[in-house]
Amino acid sequence: MRLFCRLIWCLSVVFLVPQGVMAQGYPLEKVNVVGSGGGSSFNGSGYLRDTIGEAFVGVMGNGGSNNNRSGYWYMVDGMHIGPTSAVFITSFELESSLRGVVLAWRIGHADGLAGFNVYRSARENGGFERINEVLIGAGETGEYLDGDARPGREYWYRLGAVDEDGEFFSAAIMARTAPRELTLFPNYPNPFNPSTTVSFYLPERVHVVLTIYNVHGQRVKSLADEARDFGLHELVWDGTDDRGNATSSGVYFYRLTAGRKSITRKLTMLK
Repeated sequence: MRLFCRLIWCLSVVFLVPQGVMAQGYPLEKVNVVGSGGGSSFNGSGYLRDTIGEAFVGVMGNGGSNNNRSGYWYMVDGMHIGPTSAVFITSFELESSLRGVVLAWRIGHADGLAGFNVYRSARENGGFERINEVLIGAGETGEYLDGDARPGREYWYRLGAVDEDGEFFSAAIMARTAPRELTLFPNYPNPFNPSTTVSFYLPERVHVVLTIYNVHGQRVKSLADEARDFGLHELVWDGTDDRGNATSSGVYFYRLTAGRKSITRKLTMLK
């Protein structure tokens, strides 16, 4: 009988979980899934409401004892067990960028949804802490930037969907941020008139000096002389000198000094 139930579970996973849809909810350890009919299964920490046989996430069906939605993990909140959630996390993805880790998600239903929370941990199992200060607005798609994710680290993320019955979680996904060095990017636009943006990336908190020079090596304008945290930074030069006077057309240089390292690039003003 146990072997037969396992076979039913395997076949249900093949036919009921659409390709490309990530594991949904909590807990992550799968228990029995019934190919049709109602009821539920318990694995010691959470329930899985039995599927009804629909092959698509978010499709409602009528079982022998329950109305269910296909293949959604159900969360136990202490001793309280609420009704099956109407929220389906159909995708939860991330991308590492100079600004941090960008997380994006899509859900099948937003009915009764209050919003989302994003959780981060240094390991896959346990230690997750919420990183958003306020609840992220509800919608069928969402995005969040973790600007505190440091380069050269490994992070695990979980998405929590909040409704009136509690909070339901996605599977944990991992981001490995690439190690980055001090970088001074080309200014934009270039040539420019009347202003241009200078961007640079810091791999750690350090004192930075960003200065504009003319072709004779004379200082024209100081844009920064202060300690700044790691990450991407942007400063605008409006084409004036330290006294606020407009400078003339021509070639200039901007130099970034961070700690003991310096990088210089060229820019052009056209009037």
